[in-house]
Amino acid sequence: MENYKEKAEENLLELQEKKVKAQKSLLRTELVWLAIAILLAPVHLAINYYYPNNSGTGVGLLLAIIGIIMFVIYFFRNYEIKLK
Repeated sequence: MENYKEKAEENLLELQEKKVKAQKSLLRTELVWLAIAILLAPVHLAINYYYPNNSGTGVGLLLAIIGIIMFVIYFFRNYEIKLK
């Protein structure tokens, strides 16, 4: 019974460490995404201002691709996929 309690406490501590690590990783990912958006938004607006008849700048697609890549990296770093 004592060994069971020790193992349960170890598991709880390990889960807490994983949670803290995932939260830090998410914050870092959010900050990177914010920096990218802040840098690309003025570029997009400037292109649309100076070239109003353009057929698209591709900035929206670039932001979507970067977001998907960042989500996939975050997901694989912080979650385990287990097949039953």
